[in-house]
Amino acid sequence: EFQFTEAPDDCDEFWLVNDEGAVTMCLKHPGHDVDLRVSADLRVFIEAWRGFRNLRSEIRAGRIQVRGRRALRQAFPDWLLLSALAEVPRMRPGRERRLSRTTGPRTRPS
Repeated sequence: EFQFTEAPDDCDEFWLVNDEGAVTMCLKHPGHDVDLRVSADLRVFIEAWRGFRNLRSEIRAGRIQVRGRRALRQAFPDWLLLSALAEVPRMRPGRERRLSRTTGPRTRPS
């Protein structure tokens, strides 16, 4: 189960279901027990997925929280496929890289 803050209400939660190697994504609870729950600010998670932040460092810092059995928590960074471009060096620092250098998640004006 993935839960994101700072995401639109209709897509702030989704599930990946692995049925003997066939993985499907569900936008509604699929009715199975949740083995692993990942919670994060959407922007922080995407920046880690894109390679702008280190996924393991974000988990250690608690900005990406992974809850479930220890073996699953430890395996999560290895089985989560990062963006195919995560390891590709950028030719120039772009706007998205500058935005990712903020220290924390975005805040909304009250």
